[in-house]
Amino acid sequence: MPAAYVDASDLRFPQRCSGCDGPVEAIHNLQACRGIDLLVVSYFEFLDVPLPVCRRCKRRRRFVGLATYTGGVLFVVVGGFVAMELLLNELKLASAVLGALILVVALGLRIRGDTLIEWASLGVTAHWLKGAGTRLRLKFRRDQYFVSWLGVNQGAASSCGPMPGQGVSNLL
Repeated sequence: MPAAYVDASDLRFPQRCSGCDGPVEAIHNLQACRGIDLLVVSYFEFLDVPLPVCRRCKRRRRFVGLATYTGGVLFVVVGGFVAMELLLNELKLASAVLGALILVVALGLRIRGDTLIEWASLGVTAHWLKGAGTRLRLKFRRDQYFVSWLGVNQGAASSCGPMPGQGVSNLL
């Protein structure tokens, strides 16, 4: 999973789809965020990063998002009924295991759902690093797209190295 650091003002993408290398036909706003999430209270800042994609990958992104959240909600609701039925039939261990799994799925979708959807459908995620400025960490699923992305972003630092003019302590 290659990663790179770049300032948002210097960010460019190759003119091909990030998911399949097809011709660019649409733009998907990849959201880079930073902030604090305490499950009950959260504060986030968002930055839209225009990612060139083809129509097929944009539709796939929409489908994966709908399927993930619909499936997650159905799993929580149906799993909750099944867990209660197991508990009423005095299968406490099975009910506890299913309840823990429901909690993991619900928290996983709440905390990392959008990032997983972007990764699975488009192959790129963006994280807005804390600190002054708009420094981004982009992760790429496909090595070929990462290499072509580096070709148009000469100022980007590959992997975990610091950006030009930045210290390693500023990245954390």
